[in-house]
Amino acid sequence: MNIRLNLLLSTVLMVSLFNPFDTHACNEIQLLRKDGSSIKGYFSHPENISHFPIMIVCQGSYVHGEKLQTSKPLFNKMIASFGSLPIGILALEKRGSLADSLDLKEFNQYNTITNRIDDHNLLIKSLQKLIPEWNGKLILAGGSEGSLVAGYLADQWQTNVTTLLLFVAGGSQPFQEEIIQSFLLQPWYIRWLFGSETYMRNQFDHMKKDPTHLKIWRGQTYQYWRDAADKSLTHILKLKMPVYYMMGTHDDLFESGKKLNEMAIESGNDSITFIWYEELGHDLGDSFKEVMSHTKKWLQSLIL
Repeated sequence: MNIRLNLLLSTVLMVSLFNPFDTHACNEIQLLRKDGSSIKGYFSHPENISHFPIMIVCQGSYVHGEKLQTSKPLFNKMIASFGSLPIGILALEKRGSLADSLDLKEFNQYNTITNRIDDHNLLIKSLQKLIPEWNGKLILAGGSEGSLVAGYLADQWQTNVTTLLLFVAGGSQPFQEEIIQSFLLQPWYIRWLFGSETYMRNQFDHMKKDPTHLKIWRGQTYQYWRDAADKSLTHILKLKMPVYYMMGTHDDLFESGKKLNEMAIESGNDSITFIWYEELGHDLGDSFKEVMSHTKKWLQSLIL
């Protein structure tokens, strides 16, 4: 299969907000899908290193209506957090999404976890041509919905992936069950507003029968919910690579994370490091820098 690759010539210098002495050369990247549409993203090249591993950052989902869905802010924050390490950092945009614009029609039509996995698979297959300095090793990082993307990619590319970083991930149940369990933890007036558990299960059944991108439920298309419903992270228990799994104790998915920890212990899998943050919820917010600083120290012990 011939894939046209185009590394755009425009280059800007990204300066870390947290450490003004850490700099990476940042390039926009672009490659084509089979249908001719463009996959776009960003790549940060480490300075003065000829061969290096690449961290692929998989963003979570946003439910912001017609507001920007871009991965660029997360990409910049990951450079600020990990830019001093001898690694490249890369992030893709979701289809229809760019740093300064959103084609909502195209975004809704293609916004599924499966399509995101497919785009990343195409990227990895093309990575050596796109970035010749890549040494063949990958670090995958994903948060929330992005943890599912990263987790499935880690399973498919085990010979290349050296480390998997998962943040606020859930994982011991299918996505549908985690959404329902999260709903049941809400105050009574929220549950009253959105309907009963029976209503939610009926809604998932309805969306599975009509997985259209033209109808929206709770901020995402029916197609999105149908695609995500049965996905989980239980398969990471069979991975041999080191996995860093972080979650806050006030996250609605915390029980799912604890169950995954118990499953890891029962299976004898000691390759997953489970980290719990007291009082932290699903949104890292002001704790982002702290969480990534701890993650960086753990990662440094493996790659340096």
